[in-house]
Amino acid sequence: MGFDNFKSQLLKELIFPKTLIVDRPGIITNRRVSRFSKKSNMTRVVYMFEKFAIDLYSGAAKKLGKEKADFLWYKISKDSVVRYMMFSGEAKVPEFLIPSVLKYVFESLAHIGVSFAESFEFEGKSIVTYGKNCFVCRKAGSGCISAGHLSAIWSHMHGENIEAEACCGVCPKECKIRANKSIPKKYDVDYEFLRPMKKYNLANFKGDDFETPHSKATFGDFVKFGKIKCDNDKKVFYFRGEAIAHIEVGLMELIYQEYKRIGEEKLFNDILVKSAEELMEKFCSGNIKKDLREMESLLSAFGWGIPIRLQKKGKIRYSFIHPPVCRYPPILRATVLNGFLNSILKRKFRVEKAIVSEFVFKEF
Repeated sequence: MGFDNFKSQLLKELIFPKTLIVDRPGIITNRRVSRFSKKSNMTRVVYMFEKFAIDLYSGAAKKLGKEKADFLWYKISKDSVVRYMMFSGEAKVPEFLIPSVLKYVFESLAHIGVSFAESFEFEGKSIVTYGKNCFVCRKAGSGCISAGHLSAIWSHMHGENIEAEACCGVCPKECKIRANKSIPKKYDVDYEFLRPMKKYNLANFKGDDFETPHSKATFGDFVKFGKIKCDNDKKVFYFRGEAIAHIEVGLMELIYQEYKRIGEEKLFNDILVKSAEELMEKFCSGNIKKDLREMESLLSAFGWGIPIRLQKKGKIRYSFIHPPVCRYPPILRATVLNGFLNSILKRKFRVEKAIVSEFVFKEF
């Protein structure tokens, strides 16, 4: 496993042409310019730990059974890609462009560890992809997430719904996903529920002249000082040994919405709080002031906005400058921060309030 500084691996491809803009505290912007049209779009992205998705899947499988958990995460991953495609507004791909577009899309996904399609073969409306060590799947032991991704991509290219399924061998070395019209329809995509809100750009992008506190950390700082590492072989990025990936903010918060739709909000909360507690326990030094300061730098560098803390007896309030905004409430981010605080302060809190610019936690 050859570790390289993230800078030497990807700055040329991502940061230099300003595709991924990482030089502002609390803010990470992804500017996507299509190679196959004149359209471009901007999305507000955040970094998230792989551990959270793995634990949420595993916890669902334990309570609901593997079949139901696989369907839940197939839906999460498919809906996520469908939502992302809505930002581009691009229509069905012309048949002669499909090979080039597929190569471009799969190479782009590989940059964030989604490597289920290192190679592929297709004919008509059928496709099979081959890969290994795919983000989340490699530890969850299920190809449902990769299958959801492929279904959304392949459906978008053909302008009609085409389902996919995992036919993996030994995980994580043999990832095989197929999509074709013979696979029965699994569910109806709720396009209106997934559509980005009308004021998305206004809420997230205020021009080049808006001010940010320069004393707070940026993702670029974490890169510069070697806090972010890259495993070149697996195309996975790490912070202190834990895998991370960037994701559009709405896709992150969509995870909670899918658990809520099946009445499993408590399951989501219990799993994620515990997962965040375990992660922060690994990062903690035991010095509360230092650990709070470093955790807040992490939130800023990961694009969660610039956190401002106010503590009163039995309560902690975080307000955020330039928080990422989407149509869904910030439940996942508030829940993660809940777990982080529990671990650092060695006390138990619960989320009392979670709105875009403010989280309030109450001790119990």
